Amino acid sequence: MQRLRTYRLRLVLLLSVCLLHLLPAARGQQMGWQSAAGFGSDDQQRGYQDAYAKTISDAAGNRYMLGNCPAFMSFGSVGVAPTGSLAGFLMKLDAQDVPQWVVTINGATGLNGGWFSDVCLGPDGRLYVTGGYTPGSSLDGGATVLPDQGSFLAIYTPLGQLVQTEVLSHSAGTGVAAATCVAVLDSTTCIITGAVYATATFGGWPITLPRNNTAAQPFVARYSLQTHTTTWLTIASVSRSSGSPFVLTDGRYCYVSGTYYGTGTLFGTSLPPGPNHYNGGAYAACLDSAGNVVWMQRYWEGVGVNAIPPWQTKPTLIGDALSVIAVTDPSVQFSSPGQPLPTLGSGFNPYWLRFDTQTGALRRVVPLTATVAPNVFGGVGVGVRYASPPRLLPDGLYWGGGYAGTVDFGPVVGSRTLPAGSPGDAFVAKFDTSGVCQWLVTAASTSGAMFSPSVVSDLDVTAAGAVRVAGLFNGPTSFGSTTLIPGGFLDFFVGTVARVNGLPDEDAAREEGMALFPNPAHDVVRLQLARPAESAESVSILDGVGRVVRCVVVPRGSREFSLDVAELPAGIYVVRCGATARRLVVK
Repeated sequence: MQRLRTYRLRLVLLLSVCLLHLLPAARGQQMGWQSAAGFGSDDQQRGYQDAYAKTISDAAGNRYMLGNCPAFMSFGSVGVAPTGSLAGFLMKLDAQDVPQWVVTINGATGLNGGWFSDVCLGPDGRLYVTGGYTPGSSLDGGATVLPDQGSFLAIYTPLGQLVQTEVLSHSAGTGVAAATCVAVLDSTTCIITGAVYATATFGGWPITLPRNNTAAQPFVARYSLQTHTTTWLTIASVSRSSGSPFVLTDGRYCYVSGTYYGTGTLFGTSLPPGPNHYNGGAYAACLDSAGNVVWMQRYWEGVGVNAIPPWQTKPTLIGDALSVIAVTDPSVQFSSPGQPLPTLGSGFNPYWLRFDTQTGALRRVVPLTATVAPNVFGGVGVGVRYASPPRLLPDGLYWGGGYAGTVDFGPVVGSRTLPAGSPGDAFVAKFDTSGVCQWLVTAASTSGAMFSPSVVSDLDVTAAGAVRVAGLFNGPTSFGSTTLIPGGFLDFFVGTVARVNGLPDEDAAREEGMALFPNPAHDVVRLQLARPAESAESVSILDGVGRVVRCVVVPRGSREFSLDVAELPAGIYVVRCGATARRLVVK
């Protein structure tokens, strides 16, 4: 027995020594740019610019990046050479972001060419790509020319081999239904969304516009890869052109989100009448396997000429909640049914919306940032200007985009300010499950070109917690210690945000400045400062949306005191004293 106790004691001492050696390295790490690489073309000479930057990752850590370019673009050992004025590309990069292969759609010389719109990874490991094309375009280097002009679905293996091409809609005139987003139900069935401007067919399904005008009508369709036909299609009937919906599927239901303009019906659901046809709104909906609407939630509605619906992201699904990030336009105030939304400043501001997947009920609306001050344009285009589709994991929300002006990212991270006239910087951020931003990583652009900010347009999160992003950058842009120089107006970039050695550890600094115990707390929490307060200090407790719910003053010379949290609802809070902040969990 004595020997066993001695052995246990030695083991504890050994582990303690090991932890002491590991601790400085861990505390010297912070989220930052681990790597970044740029790819671009001389798009200033072609009248078009590089566009889109979507990325998905497979289980092996490879990533697939989709985009469109108007001129020759080099990806190291591989390149894209458009014969027309635009070419879509799909590129595979390994876990170190080294390009492996690239495939393209190209058009005839002098014509617009072809483009890719969306990509998703199927359960069979293949890549499903939607897009459109003009006459003379080809997906296989010219061996097969696509008919007329139209839209398509292309399927590639992980090695970049084109194994199936589905021409969804084509016409020598204007009767083409665009294919925008795709989600895979199984190896034989896809859900595809798009928009149509005129009478057309989509996978053999005849589409007759329900209104006698040229307004674009969004639709959702189920397409069979076995019969090469559309098995059902549901379409809107609105008085003004409306965009294609985003789509997501869990294998049983499909979930769509989008915006509409005007009055009429939305996939069989009547829209409320308004005083004029300028009404706009945003929605999320669930459709069953037969295309029937299970539920629809119109969560923003506006009336008037300036009633511009919010720009929103592709939905993401975890558990029984559907999440969407919607960025509001500053020209109009919106409200969700039964939940008036706070005004977050004069610029563009994002909200995190969570819907119940069973009923469509809007469970929660969480403001993610607030525009503090506009730039030289007085608020237009200021704030969070673009947003990537979120990735929602059990530990929180990962999200990116671009911002300008002065934006408040919450009590832990604080505000970020860009110079007046700056086009905007790209950012990646993580928010906890209550919506409090935990860390923020930015890419600083020095471009003077307004309205073309650097932006993270898509991201994935690896099992190790690294965030792999894709986006567009304008002008010399710094990704940590790496500065990328564009070859044209806008260029593509890929990068990885992870824990990087040698950066100041903000979490460790906060821990050294202030301690809370117990944490989680139920009735009372003790606050201990690293050193006695040199003057009277104000200590605030902020809730998940940044509102001050408690405020006390620490007398000069005090180092430790108690905070009463018994009346606070259970949740996650932030305790702030000067520049020091700590998270507090109240049970």
